[in-house]
Amino acid sequence: MITAVDTNILIDILEPDPLYGPASKEALKKCLREGKIVACEVVWAEVAVVYVEAQEALIN
Repeated sequence: MITAVDTNILIDILEPDPLYGPASKEALKKCLREGKIVACEVVWAEVAVVYVEAQEALIN
């Protein structure tokens, strides 16, 4: 099985979100056990924007 991952799941895990992070992490682990995961270019662009803006804020 192949599962497409949404931006919200990745941000929940990377931040980590105290409310949704653990559930998102477990869901992603389950998907990895059952097959492969993919994220489209739009998802990676949305995730990258969060971190690029954070880095710029630290620099300025």
